[in-house]
Amino acid sequence: MDNKTTKPNQDQPTAKTQKTPEKTTKNKPEKNAAKSTPAPKTTKKSKKAPWIIAIIIFVLLLCGGGFAAFAIIKNQPDNIARDAINNFFTAKSVKIDGTAKLSFSSASLFGIKSIGLDFDASSANSNHITNTTVRIGLGDNNEITLANIGETMLENGIFYLKLSGIKNTYDTYAKSLVSSYLSSSFGNSKYAATYTKKYLSLIDEMLNYIEDRWFEISLEDIKNDEMYDSISSVVSFDTNAEYNCIADKRNNFEKYSDEFSKLYDQNSFIVLKSGQDSFYNVTFDPQKTANYVNAIPDTTFYSDVMSCVSSEAPALPSEQSITSDDVVRILEYSPEISAKFDGFFSHTLSELKVSKDYDSFNFNSDFKFSYPNNLTVVAPEESTPIMEFVHKIYEIAAKL
Repeated sequence: MDNKTTKPNQDQPTAKTQKTPEKTTKNKPEKNAAKSTPAPKTTKKSKKAPWIIAIIIFVLLLCGGGFAAFAIIKNQPDNIARDAINNFFTAKSVKIDGTAKLSFSSASLFGIKSIGLDFDASSANSNHITNTTVRIGLGDNNEITLANIGETMLENGIFYLKLSGIKNTYDTYAKSLVSSYLSSSFGNSKYAATYTKKYLSLIDEMLNYIEDRWFEISLEDIKNDEMYDSISSVVSFDTNAEYNCIADKRNNFEKYSDEFSKLYDQNSFIVLKSGQDSFYNVTFDPQKTANYVNAIPDTTFYSDVMSCVSSEAPALPSEQSITSDDVVRILEYSPEISAKFDGFFSHTLSELKVSKDYDSFNFNSDFKFSYPNNLTVVAPEESTPIMEFVHKIYEIAAKL
């Protein structure tokens, strides 16, 4: 009994190994020892492997096809326009560099052949700044810079304005003409030279005061100035409160973006058609444009803005609603527009060109857009209240 329950010794061969005697090569010659090495075992191929590979390839093709289909849908012109509009109005910061030029077919007043603008504008967190250079062309390749204009608008509604280069332009191109005009105005009076010199001196004083100086324009400061009393009877509403209310709605436009996105989805009035050099030609669907404009008074944004100036937002009378025929007539005079967009899944406007040839002049412009993350716009370090400027003008005028 004890022998039946005793486990076999692991050093002793089991029943299975006793049936299959162990092979040996000790009786073979030494020189054939190398040949007796067993060949490596070959792994038997699984019949499931081809199916697994086929499934993986199918899934990849399916995903790739879905990706491609999604990409095609997202890059349809309607979706590109919708993305670009939403991204532009909801962007935290936008920078625009542009040029615009109005060229006349023949010399206009004072022999001016063209008027050009070079500008860069930046907007960040509802604060805006623009620098503009104004140029005029007096002939072939003869352009002069009239002035540089700086503008800053802060979200609190305070506006800043600066003019630079006007004194140099006046001295170079206008002072002699003004002098001749003043001299002829005083006629043969023995005081003509004295008065002319005095007027020219006062003009110099005024231009020197304005040159390269930031002026701060605040409705609150204007209302608090003593000169405001003379016009307060004409202005019967609280201008400052109304302006701040409207500015608040503008600065928080992002909360209205969904409403306008849905409105645009219902009336996708922008039509994009492939053009040259990756640009799209931009046109407008007359009926959808009319529908979109007529629906704006029904938006919350319109009601909130109008509530700033009225207790009840007025509805747009039906007779003032525009029709598709109105839009067609407007578009007859509209310029040609082409646009370029960046992005693959979410699109942003990167460049906009606007041009038009009319009978007596032509207009060309080019605007480039970027969306930097670290953009900031702040108020000028030094500025002069606008009412101080008004008092200065009165002071100069009193010297005449």
